[in-house]
Amino acid sequence: QVLLGSYTSGVPIDIIEKYLSIGGIQPIKADDGATKYYSRKVATLKEAEALVENYKGYQLNETVIMVLYKGKHYTIEDFEKKRR
Repeated sequence: QVLLGSYTSGVPIDIIEKYLSIGGIQPIKADDGATKYYSRKVATLKEAEALVENYKGYQLNETVIMVLYKGKHYTIEDFEKKRR
């Protein structure tokens, strides 16, 4: 999945409109109290990279590719460390 944004208070209207235009965005409440907005699930890194490129067209340039493993999200770097 791709992490599109993380908010502890309200989400700006322009961001909500972008998420609605994209469709399939999942809000997930994190342990730190923030609501994190994720893309639809994909099976490969190549698919995630394609989503990141697509989101740039929506001026969403601070996206992060995340690995969903056993119900938790990890950055690629953290996931690789965990797997060693």
